[in-house]
Amino acid sequence: MNFYTKVLSKFAAAANLKLTLEVSISVEGNISTQKIAETSFALQELGLDGDIET
Repeated sequence: MNFYTKVLSKFAAAANLKLTLEVSISVEGNISTQKIAETSFALQELGLDGDIET
């Protein structure tokens, strides 16, 4: 939220704004399919692509 408020909000009205974000999470062992599904759904609720690569 701070990043949006301090940086992106100044450009949010621009039609050509493009933001690329990559998140990498390392865990020991396996991630449950339920946790992957919940994360994908949460991303979609935020209007983001829910594709998760494992």
